[in-house]
Amino acid sequence: MHLKKPSHPNRGVPTAVNCLSTILKEPVVRSSFVQADGVKLLVPLISPASTQQSIQLLYETCLCIWLLSYYEPAIEYLATSKALPRLIDVVKSSTKEKVVRVVVLTLKNLLSKGTLGAQMVDFQLPQVVQSLKAQAWSDEVVRVVVLTLKNLLSKGTLGAQMVDFQLPQVVQSLKAQAWSDEDLLEALNSLEEGLKDNIKKLSSFDKYKQEVLLGHLDWSPMHKDCLFWRENITNFEENDFQILRVLITVLDISNDPRTLAVVCFDLSQFIQHHPSGRLIVADLKAKERVMKLMNHENAEVTKSALLCIQRLFLGSKYASFLQA
Repeated sequence: MHLKKPSHPNRGVPTAVNCLSTILKEPVVRSSFVQADGVKLLVPLISPASTQQSIQLLYETCLCIWLLSYYEPAIEYLATSKALPRLIDVVKSSTKEKVVRVVVLTLKNLLSKGTLGAQMVDFQLPQVVQSLKAQAWSDEVVRVVVLTLKNLLSKGTLGAQMVDFQLPQVVQSLKAQAWSDEDLLEALNSLEEGLKDNIKKLSSFDKYKQEVLLGHLDWSPMHKDCLFWRENITNFEENDFQILRVLITVLDISNDPRTLAVVCFDLSQFIQHHPSGRLIVADLKAKERVMKLMNHENAEVTKSALLCIQRLFLGSKYASFLQA
């Protein structure tokens, strides 16, 4: 593969990417490319560019990613790589309309895949859209962005987050501009109506779920709020305790001390507030994971892990003195 071992130090990679941007239109080529572990070679090439040559390489790289965004096995790799933040960095900084267009189309394809839509919000994509309105893009690019946001409205709680990010005001500003594209005007009107239906803010548990699914937890008030746990404890039972299972999985994949401390604390909260909390947490094999953290170098992690283990073994009544 020329991407892995370029035949020429300067022209090898651009030539290979140029060819890929054409042949990846064929499904059989996409399959072979993914099987050859080629996607990971493209991701590092997604970075802001300045020279004409590098801009063309960036465009063709993003074009390849767009073509791959129609192929599920490729999406699975993209979802676990740094492709998404890199794409958003490009759309933030690029002044080339063709680059922005292909990235926006790629993001649109990825919206409904797993938690990628929520991650886009976490990576501040709504603010990126807001900055686009101040730039002299053609109607076509703005229309694609607006249609993307329109689709995003129906994805879980993201519509309410758009309201939080003041998207209604952005839409009104966009509508005031002299767009010639009737489809764009229609899309803006539709987006505006959809936002009106999402004025209601996210519920506390919706926010909690998003935090867990993203795998980055912090000491927001709800973690230590007994009322939150009492009111939402049965919500943890949804989809066979999906959120609880993900919470436990975070212990395996995160190296962030703050996240690990919060997860351990939340598990102790679940044990305390759910009638069968101790049994459920034990059945999900959380004990072994938490016990490993009792010797963690971070004191915050150790304290939360100790509290969790105490409640797991002794019950909340006898371990309450350890609560922060």
